[in-house]
Amino acid sequence: MYERMLNKQEVPAIEAMTTYCGENAERFSMLHEWLVSAFHTEWKVVFPYGNQYGWIHYRVICQKHYEDIKKLLEMKCS
Repeated sequence: MYERMLNKQEVPAIEAMTTYCGENAERFSMLHEWLVSAFHTEWKVVFPYGNQYGWIHYRVICQKHYEDIKKLLEMKCS
């Protein structure tokens, strides 16, 4: 999957990205659904990534991390 994300000719499917998350696939989907409902985000992978997006890199591997990232994003996006 990582290599596929670097291939600008092939946009990864949502299902492939979810599968890549393994045991955290449910949290990945929950986070996506929360972002759509809270901030009206659009699910879209675009190239190039560039410097215009303000990345937050946070590994969500348990419910506590999920709640933490929601708080961080609420503060960052408000």
